[in-house]
Amino acid sequence: MDDLIIEVLELFIRKLKRNECTREQVKSAYMAITENMDIFASADELAEMYGKSRDAVHGVIKRRMIQKPRRNITLYSFKAFRKLVPPSWRRKD
Repeated sequence: MDDLIIEVLELFIRKLKRNECTREQVKSAYMAITENMDIFASADELAEMYGKSRDAVHGVIKRRMIQKPRRNITLYSFKAFRKLVPPSWRRKD
């Protein structure tokens, strides 16, 4: 099952980067991700993804995140954290 998900995501990312996806495909993927998928990540994983320090990630979480972490303070909702990320942290592709 993992291999299939990885394969589908790699194909979609490749097509998305080449601007080969239809508007409907992009909208469908967006809706599936934002409404149905909640991935949890540690502060270290979030820091690595955004290229920031663990302290910076904890600062954003403490100042702005209302949702309770999963398993005490180990895992945070990526979907919820993504909404709080400062614009300067995002890639400028």
